[in-house]
Order: sequence, then structure tokens, then C-alpha cells
Amino acid sequence: MEGFMKKYRSKNGKGIGYSSILSVVIISITFFIGAPHLCGSQDAAHGEANRIKENPSSGPGLASDNISTDRHLPALPAASYSLADLEGTWNVNTLASGPGAPYWFRGRFTVDPDGSWSGTGQDYGEPPKLVSGTFVISADGTITINASAAKCRMDSGKTVIVCTETWKKGDPGTSNLIFFTKEAGSYSPDDLTGQWEANILVSGPDTYNWERGPVMVNSDGTFTMNSVDSNGTPYTTNDTFTITQEGLITMAGMPTAQCRMDISKTVIVCTDTSDNAAFMLTLVKKADTYSMDDLVGSWSVNSLASGPGAPWWERGIATLSPDGSFIGKIEDYDGTTYKMSGDAGAFAISSDGIVNISVGDGLRCAMNSVKTVFICTGTWLTGDPGTTEMKVFAKRPPCTYTMSSPGKSMKAKESSTLLKVTALGDNCVAPSITPVEGWITASVKKWEKNKGSVKVTVEKNNSSIARNGSVMIEGQSFAVSQKGQKCVIQGMVPSSQFVPVTGGAYSFLFTIYPNDCSWTASTTSAFLHIPNPSRTGTQTVDFSVDPNTTLKKQYGKITMLLPESGKKKNFFVKQAAN
Repeated sequence: MEGFMKKYRSKNGKGIGYSSILSVVIISITFFIGAPHLCGSQDAAHGEANRIKENPSSGPGLASDNISTDRHLPALPAASYSLADLEGTWNVNTLASGPGAPYWFRGRFTVDPDGSWSGTGQDYGEPPKLVSGTFVISADGTITINASAAKCRMDSGKTVIVCTETWKKGDPGTSNLIFFTKEAGSYSPDDLTGQWEANILVSGPDTYNWERGPVMVNSDGTFTMNSVDSNGTPYTTNDTFTITQEGLITMAGMPTAQCRMDISKTVIVCTDTSDNAAFMLTLVKKADTYSMDDLVGSWSVNSLASGPGAPWWERGIATLSPDGSFIGKIEDYDGTTYKMSGDAGAFAISSDGIVNISVGDGLRCAMNSVKTVFICTGTWLTGDPGTTEMKVFAKRPPCTYTMSSPGKSMKAKESSTLLKVTALGDNCVAPSITPVEGWITASVKKWEKNKGSVKVTVEKNNSSIARNGSVMIEGQSFAVSQKGQKCVIQGMVPSSQFVPVTGGAYSFLFTIYPNDCSWTASTTSAFLHIPNPSRTGTQTVDFSVDPNTTLKKQYGKITMLLPESGKKKNFFVKQAAN
């Protein structure tokens, strides 16, 4: 901070008047749902649009030869939001670049349960004024405030909202970065104490710069920042923070600067004026440690350029993988939209939370301790070399998955069912599948544009007993019930028996399926006897025959019955006469 703080000591320049509030504060916050990339034609606003469209990877920003482009990726839904996420007190800080610079806006307002809001806002070079409007938010994250072209996204912690827009009034064509922070119930100096990382962007007609570095804040509010600017010049700054109970932060050495802290107390955003320049100062509080897991997921992206490449912004969503590769889609200042992807290692994070983006011109970023926001600065090497940029990443909520059915009843034979699965979120991957029982298997048959199908297959049930199981699809249980086999008689060997007059002991093989079916053997013939009249499965059935003391042949039968199915079969016995 010492660099630009000493070079650009606060001096209010001209404002663009209260009419600018219509394009800055009374804005339309729209979550631009899609699968954006991280790179756009940063010099498109200066007549380079056609070149970038023909060869997007040659432009500045994050484009590089290892990125593929496709402008036809359809929009995807975002995870669920509601008006309750907006209710409360918010603070706003903005920074403009292009013809309307130097310019900032800052304000504080309260959102009621019905979405209406009111408060005060201060335009660059103007006294504070009353502002009011109405928020409308849809489940997919689209938020509007009255009406404008601004588009914004909220982080997964629902503590910050970041937007970009192009002014239609005042100085048309000016690009604007808007940063909302939700206010906590109260603050104290303890909330400032600790290790922070600063990123600063300076914007003015003849002034553009960034500065970044670690900031150590002591318990009494004094702090030391060791920074470097976009020219590589190092600085050491010593100053003092003070904070009010409502969270207004000021600095002794910069009396006109005003800062606000979000409800998580890990993000601070400030604006101030320096010699014919405006700047936005951001600080993120550092965690003890970080890993690549903290980068994995979908992030909204909002960027602002300052310098020869301005006016310019880009916005979108990027989905990062554990190896640092990414896919996404972005819209830039001229309205061009690209699908992008980067190879493994495109993103990397150190154990102290410094994120390096190696593709394109490269950016250095810092992540907050709750790991929902990381903020970057960098300098363009191509397009309009020397242009400085600030890029804000805000974590998106994780994808949520919905199944077309909670379960399925299956037949006893081997069979399959096709389950439809849809996802709500950004660039959602195919759902994970974990069978709970060995007789159930499942696999994703198709997955595209956040929807697809899962094939669930059950093995043949070789039991007469029905069984229940489940398969976990992205953490949700899909219940499977399978009927048991019907008990059937497959045969008797022999099927009848001729017995001499003397009688005796005999048997036959009774074959059934499945083998856990029970059976009973009964007879109404007095000369036949069954020692084991009820058993289970395929068995040898023993029976005995009394001697025939009559002068006539005797006829009898043994009835074999399967109680579960009602199936039965008779075994016939014929005995010779005496």
C-alpha cells in the first residue's frame, strides 16, 4: 500500500453525479448461469474483437495454447438461492475503468424479507444520498434490483456478491466492478487481528497499477504491509486500522478511505481517491493451511481491467479439478462468450493460500480463511500490454442431484432399470455410485448438460425369499427390492412305486427350486407311512409300506405340497395282493 498510498494521496476529483447511482447501485444483479471459461478478449473493446474471435487463445488474460475454446456451451442452472440469502445489511464498493474513471461508489443498505432495500450511498466526489430499490431472486440464483445490465454472483457462504457491468449513462462504455459484502451483527478490533493478504487495483485516466502483499494486523490495530506493485517495486507500509461496531474500517494514514468487512470476517473491501485516480483495496484473512482440495469445485469469476486495455471486464464460472485443470465459460466486455478448458497445473495453491494461475498472462491470488473467495491481480503481456487487472473468484455452492424415483421393485430374474438423474449447479460431473449390496450393480449410461441416466442391475435371486438393498447415487439412497423365486416342483424319481405283498421301505427323490422352499408330504392311505413329512429343498423322501393281508391289490398315493406356491404333485404306490 505504501506505493500507491504515497504516490496517490487522497484528493477528490470530479464525480459523475447522482445519475451514476442508477447504473452503479440501483443495478440488476443477475447470476449469469453457464459454464464459463477464464479468459476473454481483453482488448476486444479496442478493436481487437474480430482477432480474438478468430483466435481466442491469442488474447490476454488467461488464454493460452493449452486451452480449447467453444462458443456454444449452453447455460446451466445454479444451485438454489432465496430471498432469505439477501435479507440483512449489505455494504457495496465499486471501481470503474474507462471513460468514466476515476470513479468509485460505496454505500450501506438493509434488505427486508420481501426483497425491498434502502440505505445511503456515496458517489465519487459527491455527498452521501438516500438510495432504495427491490431485490428479486430466483432459485437458480438470478437476482435483479430494479433493472440494469449488471450481472452478479453470490459466493457459497452467501456473504459476498461480485458483479460487473457496462455503464449506459454518465460516461457510456465505462466498465465497473461491484463488490457487495454482507454485514455481521457487530465487530471488534479482534476481528482485524491476524494475517491478511492485500490486492489493490488503481484506476484513472493516466494512472493504472496494482499492488499486493501480506498484511500483519496487531491487536491494537497497527499493521505492517510488505507489498510489491505492478512495476516490481517493493514497499513497506506501517499504518493503523480502526473499526466501529457496525464494521466501518478506516486507516489513520488514509483518512478518506472507507472499508467494510463481510459477515464471515475474512474479506475486507475498501475504496478511496488518490491524485486523479480511484482504487479498490481488498484484503482476505489467511487460514493456517491450504491444499488443492480447497480449489476443487465451481467458482464465479469477475474481472476488471485498468489502463490501456480498459474499459474491459469479464465474468463467468470456472470448474476446477483436483489436478488444477479447469473447464468453464466466460462472457467478456464486448458480449463474446467462450467455453474454455485448461490442462493440469493451470491452477495451483501453496500451503499459505497463494493461488497461482499459470495459463495466459498469469495471475497471483490470495484465498480467504473460509475458502470461499480468492482475489487476484496481474498485468497483461499481450493484447494491450501493461494493462492491470483484478480478478475475483467466489465459490459456488456444490452441485445437488435429484433422482426421478426413490426406488424400484424388481423381478426375481436378472433385470435392470434406468433411473433419470438431474443436477442443479455449475458444470456438474456425473454422479458418484456406490452399491451397498453385492447383488446390485449400477453405472452411469449417459451424462451431458447436468442430466443423464443411471442403469441399476440386480442379479438373479436364487432364493424364494424377497430381498431389499440399495445403491448410493451421489450420496442419496436408491432403494431396490427384489422378489423371491416362486417355489416349483421340478420332478420325482421315480414317479411311482410297485410294492410286493410283503411291503417294505422305499424312497424317491423329490426335486424342487429354489432350494430354500419348504414342502410337506401327506397320505390318506392307511398302509403308507412317512417318517419325515416336512422338510426343505431337494430331498430323498422315505416311506414304508405295510404287508398286504388282503386278497386285493392296494393303491395309494403320497401328496407332495409346496405351501409357499400351492404347487403339489402325487407319488403313486401300487401293492400286490396276498
